[in-house]
Amino acid sequence: LTRKKLPKFVFPLYIQGCLLGATWEFGFDLLGDDFCSILIQQLRTPGLRAVSHSFTDGLLFILGVGLVLEWCPKPHFSKWSGVEILMFLLWGNVQEIVVDIAGNGWIWQYHQTPYNPVMFTLDGESYTFIPQFVWIISPCVFYFLTLVQFSQSSPSEGKVLLQPEEERRTLESP
Repeated sequence: LTRKKLPKFVFPLYIQGCLLGATWEFGFDLLGDDFCSILIQQLRTPGLRAVSHSFTDGLLFILGVGLVLEWCPKPHFSKWSGVEILMFLLWGNVQEIVVDIAGNGWIWQYHQTPYNPVMFTLDGESYTFIPQFVWIISPCVFYFLTLVQFSQSSPSEGKVLLQPEEERRTLESP
């Protein structure tokens, strides 16, 4: 097996994804138990849930980049693309529903409020609007950050790696 290096754009995008995730994770913590109750004692330390979930949010955003690289037409992230943003939106919302179904009721519990209505109920657990809404807005913000990151990359940091093979050979030739 050969070991491949991660492209240089991955780490900065991961950090940006973590920081973006921190905006709502810490916001949810500040809203307190009236908005979302933490049901696992170890995660009740102030800020711990927000920090750990922000790291996970960064990873989820990077997985979205991977889906775009794998499934969307090339070149990637060279300009705004409806197909790329749609992939981010689909991934963000599907993973949010799966994560909520997996964790709601035993790790956390979102509460119905006038600003956080119930979207649906499954097996007696209510699933609310705000967590899903976050994953409608945040993929759009992260996609913009990704476009900026790629526009600032040198060819060896990502642009050439993500172009069709014929263009890559042309750019790499002296």
